[in-house]
Amino acid sequence: MLSNQVKRFRLWRPAIWRCTALIFGSGGVALLFVLLFTAHRIEQLNSIAETSRASSGRLEVVHAIQSTLARSRSMLREVALWDETRAQLGDPSDYAFWQSAQLMNPARVPHYVESMELYRPSGEALGVGNTPVLPNRISGPDMYGIAGRDGARLRVFIPVLGPHGDQSPIGYVGVQLNLVDAVTEISKFDSLKPETLRFPIPEGERAPVLELADRASFELTEFSHLEPLLVTIRQSMILLVLVNLIVLLLGLWLVRRYLTDPLNRLVEYVRALDRAPNQPPAPPGMAIRELAGLVRALSRYDQRIRKLKRDLDHKNAELWELAHLDSLTQVGNRLAFADDWGQILTGQERRLKELAFLMFDCDGLKAINDRYGHAVGDEVIRRIATSLNTSLRDEDTLYRMGGDEFATILKNSDRFQARRIGQRCIAAVSGLDVSDLGMDRPLAVSVGLAHSAYAADLVQDLPELADQALYEGKGQGVVMEARKLDQSA
Repeated sequence: MLSNQVKRFRLWRPAIWRCTALIFGSGGVALLFVLLFTAHRIEQLNSIAETSRASSGRLEVVHAIQSTLARSRSMLREVALWDETRAQLGDPSDYAFWQSAQLMNPARVPHYVESMELYRPSGEALGVGNTPVLPNRISGPDMYGIAGRDGARLRVFIPVLGPHGDQSPIGYVGVQLNLVDAVTEISKFDSLKPETLRFPIPEGERAPVLELADRASFELTEFSHLEPLLVTIRQSMILLVLVNLIVLLLGLWLVRRYLTDPLNRLVEYVRALDRAPNQPPAPPGMAIRELAGLVRALSRYDQRIRKLKRDLDHKNAELWELAHLDSLTQVGNRLAFADDWGQILTGQERRLKELAFLMFDCDGLKAINDRYGHAVGDEVIRRIATSLNTSLRDEDTLYRMGGDEFATILKNSDRFQARRIGQRCIAAVSGLDVSDLGMDRPLAVSVGLAHSAYAADLVQDLPELADQALYEGKGQGVVMEARKLDQSA
């Protein structure tokens, strides 16, 4: 239907055609031809000039990055040859003082250098824990760009060889510098404005050096080589306008009234449809029948699209719940746990300071199933899940890991708070009334606790340590804390 309306829109009403032919006539056609031809030639010339200047600007950025890399590597090689550098790699007892007084000496280091760091052969920084700019660990020589607070940063790492030119590095030296400040100071630009140069890099992404020039954005300098030609064209245009002024003004008025304004309203209506995803705008009134029909068709089409989107969002929400909720207990399932745990392991949870992991196991569930049947056993699991869920904090999520095992991740919780929460869960489950199920004994759960400061080498072991603690304290009615993690914390 929409395609039919578009075809009808192309068929101008005879009255408009007659008015247009009468007003413009032969003089209007000639003027239009000259205008179109001139505009076309100007566009071609501008396009060629813009393309040439854009290519020149991009090439200047490439050369600037290469010069910056060369300057950075040269500066690092100079540091790598210092006897003091090798001495620090051998005995870093006064490294913090040496780093500030010698390595980052303002009299030697350019202002765009933000930090320099030495690394052991294993890739660990000598100043680990005190390096807010450069990473605490590297994998070897590298160079890449990252996002900074106020612009892109460039990181370069090279090996430090032994005093006799040994091939095996005795460590590494790295530098981080403000990329925009560095390239604008080291290089000169003719085709672009240095103050507009930017290197957009998404937060958390490493941009290879070879891609930095392609990512660069900038504004070109003013280009005035076409000015004499434009002056000549402008004078010719003035003469043509003076000759056809009356005809042109009348024609423009008609075009604006019957074509430009309706089309502008139509464009604004289409844009409003895109800007208002929840509340569609009112269709504009159109004097031309074909445009009015096109607006009605767009409105009906938009209504159908919105309905389909609502249905799709609803189905997606249902699918997400089916995939991430346990059908028996309506708490998170193993897939939901894998998603949330994966975000923690990959560092997406950036505000974590401490982390605790609780594992729960329902005591005696097999005996309940054997004595009372699986229907009662399922009801027991449901009630235990509800009791555990209500005993947690509002921000915590309970996961059913399978069978009678549950788990939860306590973010920003110290050991004592985690232990209190686990003890509260034990008390809540033991206080459940199951007499209506024919059971004469209270329910019980065993709880294993593992806790650590937020560190990558410990977090990944929390589930395993909590599981070990759970089975060590099985049936004791207390929160058993992982001993291995206690010793390492």
